[in-house]
Order: sequence, then C-alpha cells, then structure tokens
Amino acid sequence: MCGIYGRLIHAENASSHAIELARIADAMSHRGPDAWDSYCDAAVSLVHTRLSLVDLESRANQPMWDQSGRYCIVYNGELYDYREVRKDLERRGIRFVSTTDTEVLLYAIIEWGLEEALQRVDGMYAFAVYDRVERKLQLARDRVGMKPLFYIDQSDAFAFASSIQALQVSQPLSPNLLSVQSFLLGYGGPMSGNSFFCHVEQIPPGHVLTIQQHGSATVRRFASWRDLSCPATADALGCQKPEQWVDQLGEFLEKSVASQLVADADVGTLCSGGVDSSLVLAIAKRFKPDIQAFHANVVGSKSELAAAQQVASDTNVPLHVVDVHDRDFIDLVPEVTEHYGLPFLFHPNAVPFIQVSKLVRQCGVKAVLCGEGADELFLGYEWLIPNIRRTLTRAPAQLFQLSKSAFDHFERWIRGKPTRYTDADWDLNLVRSLPHRMEYELGVDDDFDKDLLSRYPRTADHRRIDQSGQLSYILRSLMHRNDSLGMSASIEARYPLLSRDILRLAINLPTRAKLRWSSQMADWHHPFVRDKWVLRKLAERYLPRPIAHRVKRPFLTTALDRMHIPPGYFDDSLLAEWF
Repeated sequence: MCGIYGRLIHAENASSHAIELARIADAMSHRGPDAWDSYCDAAVSLVHTRLSLVDLESRANQPMWDQSGRYCIVYNGELYDYREVRKDLERRGIRFVSTTDTEVLLYAIIEWGLEEALQRVDGMYAFAVYDRVERKLQLARDRVGMKPLFYIDQSDAFAFASSIQALQVSQPLSPNLLSVQSFLLGYGGPMSGNSFFCHVEQIPPGHVLTIQQHGSATVRRFASWRDLSCPATADALGCQKPEQWVDQLGEFLEKSVASQLVADADVGTLCSGGVDSSLVLAIAKRFKPDIQAFHANVVGSKSELAAAQQVASDTNVPLHVVDVHDRDFIDLVPEVTEHYGLPFLFHPNAVPFIQVSKLVRQCGVKAVLCGEGADELFLGYEWLIPNIRRTLTRAPAQLFQLSKSAFDHFERWIRGKPTRYTDADWDLNLVRSLPHRMEYELGVDDDFDKDLLSRYPRTADHRRIDQSGQLSYILRSLMHRNDSLGMSASIEARYPLLSRDILRLAINLPTRAKLRWSSQMADWHHPFVRDKWVLRKLAERYLPRPIAHRVKRPFLTTALDRMHIPPGYFDDSLLAEWF
C-alpha cells in the first residue's frame, strides 16, 4: 500500500520542480510513511511514497525501473499470487533484483503486455507504467476498485494521484456543484468516473487509461463482472449438493486468507463480532497462530463488544479494543471528511474505522484482513431478502392503491379524457440520479444486467440482477472508506472474500445457496429466511453456531440524523435555485 503521483507534461511551461515533488510526497506521507522517492525529466514527473509490507529493503523502493531503463512503474497495492507469476517469468529468463510484487508486475507487463498481464494476476492495485521511449503512460485499476486512482486531463499536462490532496498541491481545485447537489439529495458521492471536484476524474474499476505526451487520454475496460459469469459453471453448480458449495467456498477462502497473510511486516485482522470478519479471523488463526484482532467498540446499549470478545476467546486470539463514544461522531467529522475526500453519508461507521485504524498502527501492525464483500456476494443486505412480514403488512395498502389507480384510469378512459399522471407516477429516484450521471443505477458495467438475462435464460431471476448492483456502487464505496481511512493511519486493508476465485464462485452460485427458508430464523427484518447461507454453513466448521448464525445488525449511530438538512437551509439560497 502506497501513494502514487505522476504528471505527463504537454506544455513547456508546465515542468515540475523538486520542491513541488517534495510537497506532493508530503501530502501523501500518510499513505507511505516508510520511504519516498521521485523521478523528473522534461516529459514526466513521478512520485511514490511507500508503506513497506513485502521486501522491506530500499531495493524495493519506487519509482522502479526495469533493467533496460525504458520502463518505470509507480504502484499501489498487493498481488497475492505474485510468487507463482514470478516463477513463470523466471522460466522465461528474467532475473529479479528484489523479492517484491512490484518488480513482478513490471516485468509481467513488459513480457506479456498490460492487459494480458492483468488477466494473469490476482490482487488489488492502482498503478502507472511509463514508457520513456514512447513517452507514454498506462494506468490501471483493479476490477473491484479496491485502490483509488484520480486524474486531471488538461491541455498543458495530465496528472494522476492516489489522493485528491496530492493533486491539490500543484493545482487549486473547486467543488463540483453537481456532486454537491446530488449529495444533498441523498446520494453518497461519486465513486467512479467523476468526483466531488471539478476536472478531477476517477478511473473506473477494471479500466485502463492510456495517454501519450501531447495526446489525449483514452479509457477502456479490461475486466468486468461479466468476465466471471459463466452459464456452464452456473449449471454445474446448480446440479451440485449444498455441501459441495460449502466445500468449494472453504477451499477458496482458506487459499485467499493464506495468500493475503503473506508479508514481511505484521498482518492482523479486524473483528466486528459478525460472521464475516469472525470467519476470516478463525481461518487466519490457523495459518498465523500469533495473529492479533482489533475491534472498534461503539459504546452504548447496542455495543457489539461482547460478541467480538466471544469470538476472540473461542479462537484464542488477543483482541485490542478502542472505545468510540457519541462525541467522537462530532469531533472526528472534519478529519474523516478530509481523508474521505467528500462528505460521508452512507458510512457513518467511517468514524469507528478511522479510530480502529489508529489502534492497529499503535500496535505495530501494518495491514489487516477485513470481512468486506460477504454481504454483496452472498446476499446479506436486508433489501435483497424476501420479507414476509413487510409483504403482509403492505399488501392491503398496495391493493387499495392499485384498485384506486385502475378505477381512475378506467373512468377517464370512459369520458375520453387523457390519462392523468401524478408525481407518484414519476420515478423521483431517476430524476435524482441525473446530477451524479446515474452511477448507482448503472454501475460501472451498464450492460451487465442485460448480459446476465441473456446468459441465464433458464435461471435468470431478479435476485441475481439486484446482486449485480451491489457488486458495483456499494462495494466501491466500502473499498473507498477502508482505503482512505485506513491509510490515514498508514494501514492497509485486505479483503480475502474478494479474491478472484470467490468472486467467480459467488456470481455463478444459484440464489438458493445464499438464501434459504428456515423455520428457526426469527429475524424481524426477514423472518424464516436465512441470509448468506453457504457462508454461514462454512462458518459452522470454524466457529460456535451462535456466532455463525448471528443476525446482521445495521450500524447504529445518530450521525445520519445530525446530517439531516432542515428545509430552512434551502430558503433564499443558491440551493433553492438549483432545486
């Protein structure tokens, strides 16, 4: 995990200076406190700040050049299968100077080309490769969007960075008023494409940007969720026994956890007390007996500390705890917003996350395994789960409204009058989505829903389609939260549940592997339906049953209430004109 910055210079008066590069490095120092270096010539400037996790020696510092001196890389992320890829490259005669994954990625790109190299590796990344002969930059971001990558493409220069703070050093930025407007309408903020600032764009997950000096940037997709969906695989999984699904998930998750524990620095794990992080912790304990766990205890009647302590006791792992009080949700909003890069709305747990990240750093740990991805992949969100209670309570009102609407339309048709539409007939959410370019509705891969319907004509159901939406915006926003706030304390977040094998398995699993009817399920939000079934069955092999089947709790805080905007704020203001 690191901070990267680069500038490709088009105009003669746009050159960078050593003092400016040092200021840029300082702006990214929290992302890479262990070392920093830069490169600058008439065409390009590159800066890298390093959080050293694999190969702690200076030979692994960046910017890193190949032996010919033609290609250079600045890289942020981790490749979890880099040792296997390295062996393939060594068989081709390549000799490595370091033991880091950065050098493996650089030579993989040189050997196979950018897009083929990215198809061969599994990990999280955002990086830029510079070709000194062609004066060309190629930037790429992983399929899920675990690592950030912002850029500004203007006539005098093209600049990119891991954080908006780094871009602000050489160019003042102003807020994007459309993003502000959509935020005030309840949108959580741009996570792909545009940003909260004018002229600042984000490379979408699974995309590559290419630009040559004096040229324009082109962005194209190299990987999408569609690549992982396979009708043959889905049909084969549909014919398997439930225990076989659990076995496959267990095999893939153990492999993923083991690979993500690889580091030359200490790696720990977060533990909320829920099934996802608890399962990751239990598996990690088998591979790393001395692993440490960390918990943010939101003090109050709904504290999950007891559950986290029970997990730590059952797995015999030391648990470090930081208490988060109600006052912290006020005091820490400026700090969280500064690193988050925009006002936070969807994730009030950003405050506990920044607190637990500081605790992790104080304990000498540099990276933590997280449980993110389980709810998106295995249908753990309440609104994706059938709710008998909600259906029964709403049925009378819905039936009345339907009857009233039908009678009204019929009566106006008899009188020969045009159909009357009311505000209720319009999709207000669609109107709200226009300022943020419909990012939430379309996701990164706007053809994915239609593609799923065409690929699964016999098994297509709206659960699978709804799930594709969760695999885009919400997951990207979680990745952004963990990266920006973890790195504020120089902590790398890793996600074993988002390995390529698990992604492919989850996308092709039938819905009945994720949602199952259960007479013992007494959750008021979705009675008689067990969510994340295959994951919970796997958890039973590692954890006590009460933890494996613990009901998911929404994050409880009054922060969202504090962010409510009273109507008076809109009176006689620019906002009133917008709306």
